[in-house]
Amino acid sequence: MNRFLGSRGRRREAGETLVELVLTVAIMSIAIVSVAGALATGVRVSDIHRKHATAGAAVRALAEALHASVAGPGGYLEDICDADPVGAYQSRVDSIYTAPADFQASVTQVRFWHPNGSTGSFETGCPDVGVQLLTLQVASVDGRATETLDVVLRKPCRTEDPLCS
Repeated sequence: MNRFLGSRGRRREAGETLVELVLTVAIMSIAIVSVAGALATGVRVSDIHRKHATAGAAVRALAEALHASVAGPGGYLEDICDADPVGAYQSRVDSIYTAPADFQASVTQVRFWHPNGSTGSFETGCPDVGVQLLTLQVASVDGRATETLDVVLRKPCRTEDPLCS
């Protein structure tokens, strides 16, 4: 009797068929691609979260630096409502604050307080009565994270100012 033949003359099944191997490889490939995709998504989301956290801390640090600069002599930018108030404050920001690596800090809008009877509102035009609302923004250079913050700046009262006495 041939050693490859069983008792009835059929081949013994000693291994897997080609179909079984192809299905196994296909299932393993799908599993590996799924795990790799999940890992890549986790890395990308982690990067975005880190950038948002950095931008949030940076925009708050920018607001603090701006408030500190306004408290000093000549710090409050007056007579800018007819000119380019965003450009004027952007120049100030560039001189007092350095954004983290791969981030940009900017002033996106400047509005002035307009008292209207018992209420008031912030408007983009003149006059400047001593209260300004600035919109600050810190964004990553790749565009994945942007944080904005509105900051109210008030003209400091100085002893030499006749309205303060």
